[in-house]
Amino acid sequence: MNALSFEEQIDRLEEIVGILDKGEAPIEEMLKLYEEGMGLARFCRTYLESAEQKVIVISRQDIESGL
Repeated sequence: MNALSFEEQIDRLEEIVGILDKGEAPIEEMLKLYEEGMGLARFCRTYLESAEQKVIVISRQDIESGL
C-alpha cells in the first residue's frame, strides 16, 4: 500500500468511498474495501500531520532568522 504516492492513495480512497456509497458490492468485498480504506485514511492522516509539523518547523526557522 505504501508504494503508492500520497495522491494515488487519496485517489484510491475516493474510489473505495464511491464503491461503498453505492452499496452494490457483496458484503465480503465491502468489508475488505472498508478495511483498505481505513488503512489508507490512517496513512494519509499521518502523512498530513507530518507535513504540517515540517511547515511549523520551517516557519519557526524563518521567524527566528528574521524572514
